[in-house]
Amino acid sequence: MSRTRVAADLGIGKSTLSHWISRYRSTDLTAPEAQTDLVRENERLRLENRVLREEREILKNDPGRLPACAAWKQAMLSCRTGG
Repeated sequence: MSRTRVAADLGIGKSTLSHWISRYRSTDLTAPEAQTDLVRENERLRLENRVLREEREILKNDPGRLPACAAWKQAMLSCRTGG
């Protein structure tokens, strides 16, 4: 199918279609190796996030482990609420 026909079917000018085609061709498509690296990095970051969330929950739910921190937190909450 010719560019003229495609442009007419789309209801645009031939120069607009040519411009789109040239812009598409000039885009830097990511190499497959880079995609693989991104997938690995995403997996690593997901694991790291999961570990950090678990650690946060442990610390948040176990004030007996850090009594000084728990006392400080309680004091700060009391100041905020005026009690």
